[in-house]
Amino acid sequence: MKQALFLTLLMLLAPLVALSTIIEPADESSILVDEEVELNSPKTATNPLGWEWVTKDYDAGYVWTREVEVDTFGNTYIAGIFRGGSLSLDYHHALNNGGLDAFVAKFTSVGDCVWLTTFGGILDEHVEDMIVDSNGDVYVVGSYDSPQFNASASVLNNSGSRDGFVVSIGRNSGAISWGNSVNGAGFDNITGVTLDSTGGLVYSGWTASPQITINGTTLNNSGDTDLFVLWGHTNGSWDQGRIYGGAGKEQAHDIAADGNGKVMVVAEFTTSSLTLDQTSITHGGGAGSDSLVMRVAKAGVEWVRKPICSYNDRAWSVDVDSAGNVFVAGEIMANTTNTHQITWGSIQISRQSYNAVYIVKFSNVGAIGWALEAYTSYYASSSYWVRNPSIDIEGSHLLMGLNFNERIQFYSGSYSSSTIYPQSYNVPNSLVVELANTGSMATSNTMVSRYSSIDDVAWMDMSSGNDHIIIPFNGLARADGDYRYYSDAPATTLQRYSWSNGAYSQQFYALIGHTGSETIIDLEQYDNTSNILLGSSTRYGQNIRFGNDVIGGDLTTANSYESRLFLAMSDSNGTWTHLDQIKVGGHSYSTNSRTTERNWAAMAVGSNGTVWVGFHWQNSLEIPGLTTRSSGSGYIVASWSPINGWMSADSIGFDDSHYVDVDIAVSNGEVWFSGYCYGTVWMHGNSYSGSNYGNICIAKRDTTNSWNNIYRSGNYYYYEVILEAMTGHPNGGVVFWAKSGQYNDPNGGSRNVYMKGALVRLFSSNGTMWWMGEPTCSSSSSNSYYCSWIESLDVTSSGDVFVSGYFENGLSFGNCCSVNSGGGTDGFLAKFNSSGYWDWSISLGGTSHDKILDVRNIGNGSIAVVGDKSGVISVGLTTLSGAGTGFVAMAADQGTWEWAAQPTGNTVIQQVIPTGNGTIEVAGILEYQNSARTFGLDSLNSSDGNDIFLSRMSADADADGITNNRDNCHQIYNPSQQNYDSDTMGDICDSDDDGEGILDIFDSCPQGALTWLSNNTTDHDSDGCKDSIEDDDDDNDSINDISDACTTGVLNWTSNGTTDYDTDGCKDSNEDLDDDGDTVNDTVDSCPKGSLGWISSPTTDHDGDGCLDSAEDSDDDNDGIDDEYDTCHQGDLNWTSSNQTDNDGDGCLDATEDLNDDNDHYQDYDDSCPNGTVGWYSGSITDYDGDGCKDSDEDLDDDADGVLDVDDNCPKGIQGWITNPTVDFDSDGCHDWNEDTDDDGDGVSDLIDKCSSTPAGEVPSSEGCAPGEIPDGNAGSGGNTSIDYTDNNTYVNNTYVNNTYVNNTYQNNSFDNETYQNQTYQNNSYSNETFQNQTYQNNTNLNQTINEGDILNETSDDNTNDLVSDEESLIGMSWVPLIVVILMVLLLFIQALQLVKKPVMPSGPPESMLAEQSVFDDVDYTSEVSNSTDDFVIAEDPVVENEPQLITMEASTPPANPENLTISDGFEWIEWPEGSGKNHFRAEGTQDEWQEWPIE
Repeated sequence: MKQALFLTLLMLLAPLVALSTIIEPADESSILVDEEVELNSPKTATNPLGWEWVTKDYDAGYVWTREVEVDTFGNTYIAGIFRGGSLSLDYHHALNNGGLDAFVAKFTSVGDCVWLTTFGGILDEHVEDMIVDSNGDVYVVGSYDSPQFNASASVLNNSGSRDGFVVSIGRNSGAISWGNSVNGAGFDNITGVTLDSTGGLVYSGWTASPQITINGTTLNNSGDTDLFVLWGHTNGSWDQGRIYGGAGKEQAHDIAADGNGKVMVVAEFTTSSLTLDQTSITHGGGAGSDSLVMRVAKAGVEWVRKPICSYNDRAWSVDVDSAGNVFVAGEIMANTTNTHQITWGSIQISRQSYNAVYIVKFSNVGAIGWALEAYTSYYASSSYWVRNPSIDIEGSHLLMGLNFNERIQFYSGSYSSSTIYPQSYNVPNSLVVELANTGSMATSNTMVSRYSSIDDVAWMDMSSGNDHIIIPFNGLARADGDYRYYSDAPATTLQRYSWSNGAYSQQFYALIGHTGSETIIDLEQYDNTSNILLGSSTRYGQNIRFGNDVIGGDLTTANSYESRLFLAMSDSNGTWTHLDQIKVGGHSYSTNSRTTERNWAAMAVGSNGTVWVGFHWQNSLEIPGLTTRSSGSGYIVASWSPINGWMSADSIGFDDSHYVDVDIAVSNGEVWFSGYCYGTVWMHGNSYSGSNYGNICIAKRDTTNSWNNIYRSGNYYYYEVILEAMTGHPNGGVVFWAKSGQYNDPNGGSRNVYMKGALVRLFSSNGTMWWMGEPTCSSSSSNSYYCSWIESLDVTSSGDVFVSGYFENGLSFGNCCSVNSGGGTDGFLAKFNSSGYWDWSISLGGTSHDKILDVRNIGNGSIAVVGDKSGVISVGLTTLSGAGTGFVAMAADQGTWEWAAQPTGNTVIQQVIPTGNGTIEVAGILEYQNSARTFGLDSLNSSDGNDIFLSRMSADADADGITNNRDNCHQIYNPSQQNYDSDTMGDICDSDDDGEGILDIFDSCPQGALTWLSNNTTDHDSDGCKDSIEDDDDDNDSINDISDACTTGVLNWTSNGTTDYDTDGCKDSNEDLDDDGDTVNDTVDSCPKGSLGWISSPTTDHDGDGCLDSAEDSDDDNDGIDDEYDTCHQGDLNWTSSNQTDNDGDGCLDATEDLNDDNDHYQDYDDSCPNGTVGWYSGSITDYDGDGCKDSDEDLDDDADGVLDVDDNCPKGIQGWITNPTVDFDSDGCHDWNEDTDDDGDGVSDLIDKCSSTPAGEVPSSEGCAPGEIPDGNAGSGGNTSIDYTDNNTYVNNTYVNNTYVNNTYQNNSFDNETYQNQTYQNNSYSNETFQNQTYQNNTNLNQTINEGDILNETSDDNTNDLVSDEESLIGMSWVPLIVVILMVLLLFIQALQLVKKPVMPSGPPESMLAEQSVFDDVDYTSEVSNSTDDFVIAEDPVVENEPQLITMEASTPPANPENLTISDGFEWIEWPEGSGKNHFRAEGTQDEWQEWPIE
């Protein structure tokens, strides 16, 4: 018990200790130690900067032309989709609204763009078809995902997953006239549009919506998708519609009008049997779809045609010629290398091709003319395909476009064309071919373009000469092919050719959406709130968008070097504010291993806000609003301002030979421009003579706005004239890095510079150039004289110069310092002080090629560099991983690296500028990559080419790459910026991550449900878990809500066996009304904490008292009698056993269920004392006459002879008679015939009584006769004779011969013929009422049992008999209370033992012993009881041979080691004494004390 109490205390204390651990505030120093581990990783920067924001030009690119049409005026119309920032055609610019937008453009006969119209919403629009009417008005159809988009005054709202649209565009301005839609609840698509002969619009398409409504009429869908044909007016309103379909997929793909007011519709269907008005068709049974061709009028379908094909096929395109002939093109997707067959009427085509294209001709009544199939003729393979056919008819010309990737042939049963080859195998190729209207190729001349696709083709009828064809070739990204131009993104090259047996001559081409790569040339701070960058795009950089400004859009390109310069301004938040451009037809471009890549343009900003741009141009030049040149070349310095745009353009007569970097600088109001020159140079109308040797030349524009001088280096160069970088000096003039020339030496004389290069200063006051210093190269594998390449210079206000670039092997700077490469090339930074000495040099890099591309003095002793790297590099103590390629690093003025950072992904950071307060901005390019580039919290995706970006970096106290003003926990390193509840504080600093009002240290769901607050209603136990969706235990009692009957019950407790007996989650002490969960309320539950896992019912709990009958209820019917003693343990209810209700206390209600109220073995209906004495059993000894009345205390006439026992001389005499004078003359209760020895009671024995009938009261003589009484037999003539009562009832040794007692047992229980048939034990045996549970152990009538013992000591003396009876009564009355007291004490003792440990008890004896017990119980022991009277004396002679024997009594308890044990369920059993029916048991294999079964 002590141990149990100790364990209980431990269990109570454990949660308290745990709770105190949780509540105790975490030691702040320990948190900081953890964070120090993070902070002591490679991030060792002091005052680092992080990524504040990043921006870029809008993604350009992805244009796909879907339709092309022409009008009678020679104009061309195209329609398609585009994605990206904008679409520009010449000077027509359109901005993208999101996703894929639709565009329509009109071109003149010479290819000029007349107008460009776009429409769309925030998601995708898809163009399917277009038609142009005779007036030049355009109708475009398709579908849209966007929630809505504007179509002129109409707003088309989406009602389902995708809706179909039709948009009308006016011919003159390209303005949208109207729009309408098919807008069911599902996917609706308008796939075709045509104009019928009445001038009305007719549409084809399909719907997955349950129904669509057209002009008030509901068209219901019958299955997956149904095809429809709709009629409408040219004002945009609907007229009528027809819908066709079954359970499968029916989709119409194209429509064309004939000249009779009818339309031809081509489609596919999968329904097994399809009804089309009056026509029914059956599916061919193969996998997938069957092709369908039908002519439809407003009244319904007129005729239907379909092929026989066992594979998946569909009709895709249709056109009708002027004679009404119908041409249909479609696809066969056999998807097998086996031979496939398709049969049109009598024409059967069998080919082997994984995919194929067919074209078939019908007459206007549906008669089949001919059929062809285009198939991959090399061999059938899943890798080879031909698909996406389109056709156009003009007169007798049939033009067909398709796509393929392997050689193909056209084939019919009697015709096979020549082979058509792709431009490149196994890549997408587009094909344009002319077919004759007789079913063959008209010419072997075709147009094929690789890496491209065609969706539509068009004929243009020319009144004279050859007809023209118009083909939009959709080129794939970053690939070239015939008839189209390269683009970094998918783009369209629109081609118009005259056609004569093939493409004859190009009429025009137009570049639709071509894009190229952009790069950054320079970045400068414009003022305190904005900056400006100079960039360039390649010749195909047609569309460049910054904010809502767009440049580009040229439809043609002059040469391969056509480029444009662009100026883009942004504010301090990265918002683009201005955009301008200069277009050049080409520019110089040259480099070699001895110098850096040569820049062809440069920019500088004057203190007055003028932006100076110097550049080289050739072939053509356009400076918007200033000058245009169609030929020539040269260098120009132009000025620009955001208010005035381009203001001036001055020509500088430099030459484009050699490798002088184009650079420009402004210092003290003077403009300096570098280049290469020799001899006389013309500049702004003036000539400047000089040496005929090549020199580095620097032109000067003074503060009076006049170009007035050109300064030249001395005449010396080894291979080439090279200037790599130049910058302005704060005291005037410039500083530059030269690898050629002769310069003044401060130590006297001059110094030649070559190869390794030197720092040179040009003084403005006199134009002299002075050598300042140079490095020394260590040995190099390439050239020991070329080991460094300078990319950038910067000069501080005090005149210190920072030199940056890259080097290989080793590089020394005077006696100061040196750097060594770790492999390949490494970046370096060196300081040359204003006193004319090298101060220090530092490097960064890894094992490959790493470069510093720009350097700027930031102030406060920090110098920023940017560049490009390969893989992992070391920057001082900082290591930058291979996750990015561009980098930013900061150095201290003392010559140490402070910190470094990088965006992830492929970037090149090319420029850096200070922007005040320690911030910087960097610019560069996003190299082509599918995945996003990450700058702190921001990500950017590039288009299909290189895009430019601009990013600001500002203070980042924790060096995690996120600036303080955006860092949600700027004092703790957390680059992931995890912020679960999106509040102002990151999780690492947030004490309540999910913001529900519960601190994380107490929150069981610290990152649980969001947008809620913990209160009594939402979070019952205040554990921070929202009850309705995430808390499995709302009251925190350790019972899950799904099993908790009190889900929001009492708090601050834990369910266990003590507090919550039935573990239902309701606290027993104050909320659980049913502790054991048996559905009986504790207030009426007799076992409030009883057995578990059951429900009270009449079957399990008879009396409904809450105690399980089978396990815990000792009184199932609650009558006050334990079930052990209750004969009716599930008897009547709602009564209590008492003397009045249950006379015998057997638990059976006397009034309704007890048939033997006194339990004397006599049913009440046979019992003369039904409510008599109890606790006895009727037998020959206890109830002599068997009337149910106990002889000893309630039967006044034991032998039922009619004489009360008090008057009966034979109170237990012969039975079966009633006293009367005939048989009991003296009424003494003794039968005169066989038991009364004195019949007349006169005191004289009948043996000697001469007068057997002496009246009572008389005094007889010794012969028994009263005075005057006549002796028997002497009655004279009465004939009375003496009767001998002993003739038939002879006493032989005092034993009745015919009623012999054999072992004191009535042999047949019969008195002659007066058998007790209804009162024998035959019907009242114990066979079904064994004493197994009602043994005589405590109930045996000990004084009435004879265990076959000797009866010689029993006398016939009446006094002795009375004495024995009194003794029996005395004993019976004296030991019962004692036993009751003993039993009660034993019960208390056993109960006490059970409190310590309840022993394991057997369930019962083995079945074999129970069988023996049953036999034992069947013995009627009551028949062995005999009551000796003085009327019966035991005969001595018959039992001489059975002399009295001493009976040895066996011990009542078995010996310690008996034999013949029975083992069952871990217990040893024995019947003892043998044959007694008493079973004893003890634990198996022990010497425990034997216990008798059953246990009381």
